[in-house]
Amino acid sequence: MSKTATQEVELYYNDKLLEFLGMARKVKVLMAGRGFGKTRGIPEDMLIRAEELPRSRHFLLSLTFDAIDSNIMPDVHEVFQLHGLLPDIHYVVDKKPPSHFDKPFKELEDYKNSISLINGTVFQKISMGRMPKKNRGRSYDGGIIDEGLNIDGWAFRNIIYPTLRGINRWKGNPYWKMLSVYSSYPRTPEGSWFLVYKKLAQTAPEQYGWVEGTAMD
Repeated sequence: MSKTATQEVELYYNDKLLEFLGMARKVKVLMAGRGFGKTRGIPEDMLIRAEELPRSRHFLLSLTFDAIDSNIMPDVHEVFQLHGLLPDIHYVVDKKPPSHFDKPFKELEDYKNSISLINGTVFQKISMGRMPKKNRGRSYDGGIIDEGLNIDGWAFRNIIYPTLRGINRWKGNPYWKMLSVYSSYPRTPEGSWFLVYKKLAQTAPEQYGWVEGTAMD
């Protein structure tokens, strides 16, 4: 039986994912293998940002657009709708939002690869696979990286991380300029760039967060 927006449903998440989602840090990393629920956490992360930072602009980054559309977007649709959000009424994908949506403080130049929510929060899909340098010079209020092990460390430090900038319109809200990294354990030196945040989370836990998990969680 299909569910409607008025039916009550239960959303279950394991304790470690809930711990990660509850963190408001400058950078936070969730490193876990398959079966943990990382991908399911991404749309929840998006909705938290939308609630905390209405009319904000974020990036949703993966190696390719296909990885986002095939691996992440099915969970985005399902989680959004389980929360009662209806497509084309409360959110739209890959097109300019309708007139009844609030506008983000800084609109996208092109809505072809985006997710827009009714309160003006927008997420721009970013691919790092073919031409990462084309992402230089952009400005975002926060970001989410899927499978950080596939992202080159140099590209992150020199292209992606500097885009977290702009005007703080939310009176020091700790979610502004927050970066979430979701990843399995890296297999190459280039993809190991985010491991540094494990030590930083120990020395500066008020700024950095680190959670590890497995399918057993």
